[in-house]
Amino acid sequence: MAEDFISEARAEYRAQQTRALLRRSAPWAAGVAVVVLGAVGIWQWQAYENRQERLAASAQYFEAVQAIEDAGAAAGSSGLTDAQRAAEKSLAHLVGTAPADIRNFAAIRLATLRLADHDRPGAMAAWKRVVDDAKASPDLKSLARYLSLNASMADGDPAALRRGFEQLASSAGPWRALAQEGLVALDLRPGASAAQQEEAHRLLVRISEAPDAPDGVRQRAGALLQTFGPAPAATEARKAG
Repeated sequence: MAEDFISEARAEYRAQQTRALLRRSAPWAAGVAVVVLGAVGIWQWQAYENRQERLAASAQYFEAVQAIEDAGAAAGSSGLTDAQRAAEKSLAHLVGTAPADIRNFAAIRLATLRLADHDRPGAMAAWKRVVDDAKASPDLKSLARYLSLNASMADGDPAALRRGFEQLASSAGPWRALAQEGLVALDLRPGASAAQQEEAHRLLVRISEAPDAPDGVRQRAGALLQTFGPAPAATEARKAG
């Protein structure tokens, strides 16, 4: 009997301790639950807002692109149309407010519009923004570099153009063949030496045989090779003989 009483007393004591511990810890546990649930709620709301922001930015981007295409691919001599002007403002807004990938696509489109509007400094600034954006994808950075170099072909510094094209041509990626084509254009300028023409011929052969070169670039390379005839070095060798 005594042992049973002692056992029951110990059991009741442990139960009382447990209830006391629960009473003391209940406010703390409730606080933790509120914090955790609050954090999850905030995270879900931010994710929702980010998703909504991306959806809204994407819709605005595609509306601007559609407006540009509907208005025509290029501006006339009088400049951009009213629809293109509105699309330009929309794209400029996206460049300053949209998430990284959308804002960089918008910047590239904006640069194309500005170039069509004879605003090359504005186009170069938009391309530079993509190049300088730490969050931009490497492919978009390369595209912006290529487009800015290509837009400077008429009066840009030949040495700077060559460095830029060589940098793009030396790295793997979708713009390598286009950069090589830019180097060919530099080597075939009026007054090009025989060595430059031979280098241009070598690059054209490489482009025409590159499996990752765009079809249009390979076709242009093949057409230029036909105008060359035999390689320049071979022609010179026959003349010397």
